[in-house]
Amino acid sequence: MPYNRRLNGIYCHIKQRCNNKNDTAYMYYGGKGVNICEEWSSSYKLFKKWAIENGYEDELTIDRIDSNGNYEPNNCRWITRAENTKRA
Repeated sequence: MPYNRRLNGIYCHIKQRCNNKNDTAYMYYGGKGVNICEEWSSSYKLFKKWAIENGYEDELTIDRIDSNGNYEPNNCRWITRAENTKRA
C-alpha cells in the first residue's frame, strides 16, 4: 500500500515529539504534557486502522482538534497543510 511509508513516518514523529526529550519538538508537545494515547503508542496497526477509517490521504496532515489535548482518536483528524497553517 502506497501510504504505509508516509503514515509510518507520521506515527514515528508523533511518538518522538511526545516521548523523546531529545527531540527538537519535544518542548512543544511532551514538554507541555501532550501525550500519545496508550492504544496508539503500543500499536502502529491500531493507529493505521484509525487513520484509514478516518480519511487519511497522503496530502493531509494530522491535527489535534484541541491543541492542548493528546494524540488520541477522539481528538485527532486529517486536514490539509493550508488548514493547519490557518490554525497556527
